[in-house]
Amino acid sequence: MKKMKQAVAIFLILILCASVLAACGGGDQTGKYALAEISNEEGTMIKLEDFKKQMKDLYESMGMEFNEAELGLSGDSYLELLKDNKFKMLVFGEGGEGTYKIDGKNITLTYDGESITGTIDGKKITIEENEGKLVFVKK
Repeated sequence: MKKMKQAVAIFLILILCASVLAACGGGDQTGKYALAEISNEEGTMIKLEDFKKQMKDLYESMGMEFNEAELGLSGDSYLELLKDNKFKMLVFGEGGEGTYKIDGKNITLTYDGESITGTIDGKKITIEENEGKLVFVKK
């Protein structure tokens, strides 16, 4: 009888531990994620700094002046997940605020009635939209 009670107690402790771990859901995802990579016209992922260099080379090859600020390429580009499932995003000078929902490794960002989806993998969020891809890395 005593062994049976111990077995039941251990079983209940294991269930309790499993439910606590499941409720944690992989930790706090809030914070600021910096834009680190972007897909180019061919769909290849390149680092943000390399993308800026490609744009500069393109403009210069056409005899045009390259101005990072005018193109929105200067300054921060980021995705910030706030508490209460709200987010702020600024990418190439264009920004907005909305809400987000995380379901496992999937994230849905909703802004002005439109939703985009992506994935969260550790400290990296990947957003795919209109054949383009943006990768944000948590600071």
